[in-house]
Amino acid sequence: MSMNEQTVREYLLQHPEFIKRNADVLSTGPSKVRDFREAQLAKMQADNHMLKQRQQQWVSVLQDNQHLAAVFWRRAADLARCNSYKQVVAVLEQLLFSDLDFPAHALKLLPAPNKRPVPEANRLQAGFQWIETQAWPCAHLPKSMEAWLSEAYESHLVLPLLRHGQLLGVWVLASQQVDYFHPEQDTTYLQAFVQVLSATLARIMGVAD
Repeated sequence: MSMNEQTVREYLLQHPEFIKRNADVLSTGPSKVRDFREAQLAKMQADNHMLKQRQQQWVSVLQDNQHLAAVFWRRAADLARCNSYKQVVAVLEQLLFSDLDFPAHALKLLPAPNKRPVPEANRLQAGFQWIETQAWPCAHLPKSMEAWLSEAYESHLVLPLLRHGQLLGVWVLASQQVDYFHPEQDTTYLQAFVQVLSATLARIMGVAD
């Protein structure tokens, strides 16, 4: 028995329950083309998720910077109250070992011009000559500085301690992470801290302003 389109149409109109009982008859399988509105919604959701991630990253960076600034300024205030080399070293160790989790550092100073001698552990060797005038990172310390640290580290930052152009000494920071210190690194807080350190040492050493 043959059935034309009109016959099928009339049957379905007379028996609407057929569609309910046989919903699979009208199914054409999964569409290969996503609905435009669904695709737009998915894109908006993805963009919104990415924006939230970026906002979280920005907030995290801002919070880290605020914490770092607070740490440096707190220790800078401690430095300003120091009246001895021992007190200065204690503040530096508190900053590096407790606040920032660095493994080692070395503070080496030129002989003081006043009657308060520089401790042997912090004294620069006779004949030491400083060439660099800016902070600089290095994977390996120069030979003149190799003995300053008890062991080798992967990355170092060498900081000259200057007061009105006069070299007071050198401060070296060490890290176990390869390339932790690099030329593009932002050391704004650290450089400001070094200025306070230099001013404090100049006062203790008796260096005239």
